[in-house]
Amino acid sequence: MENLEYFKFRIWEYNYGQHWKLEDSIKDNIIGQDHAVETISSKILRFVQDHHNQPLSFLAVGDSGVGKTQTVEEVSKALSLPIIKFNMGEYKTKETTEDFVNKLTAYIKGNYTGIILFDELEKANPEVLDTILSLTDKGQIGSGQSLVTAKSQIIFMTSNIIKDSLNDLETVLKEDGIHEIPDKLLRQVIESETDLRTEFIGRVSSVLHYKKLSPEVSLEIARKVLDKKIKSYEGNGIDFEISQEAFEKIA
Repeated sequence: MENLEYFKFRIWEYNYGQHWKLEDSIKDNIIGQDHAVETISSKILRFVQDHHNQPLSFLAVGDSGVGKTQTVEEVSKALSLPIIKFNMGEYKTKETTEDFVNKLTAYIKGNYTGIILFDELEKANPEVLDTILSLTDKGQIGSGQSLVTAKSQIIFMTSNIIKDSLNDLETVLKEDGIHEIPDKLLRQVIESETDLRTEFIGRVSSVLHYKKLSPEVSLEIARKVLDKKIKSYEGNGIDFEISQEAFEKIA
């Protein structure tokens, strides 16, 4: 319970004590994905404030390298919460299910509140997906004496399997003045173009589309990374400068 109380305190500290929002902390390092970050931040605040009977869960879809996994890491850092990452490509076969359940159970037992990341969800075998469904639906895994409750966990899942369809859909919607793909439409596209069951998608708290990065956003990210590197050089007494022309060629 102490972990949960500290989690609540960190939320309060970010949003009231210091008069700035959790989303601002995440946006410092996640650029070009404001809608996703704002949704995550608001859902986490509501999760802490409300009595909940199941974990908070997010499914982030979109291209590789656009900030899905990094967002999870930033949330963990901002809230000082432990995090465990499962690369779902390691659980493709039925024989890996027991190892997955054991590892997940051990983490939940050791962390009343924490963050669980299922990366590249589409690679998991059906039995592993059933375990995740039990987690997002009932807030528990196992049964009988092996039952483990996980209602205070924050779950993130990522996938890039339908990135092209989503990028095409985003382009069409923009022509009609719509700049974000609605949650309901995202769910419909995922259900129609992947093997994830309707029941599975329906138990996810929020589905998030991470947009393809524009050239301008890519340059902004590159500049931020370079500035950090330059500061590290300067901290070691090394002067380092780069022209805008050279920077754009490198980026």
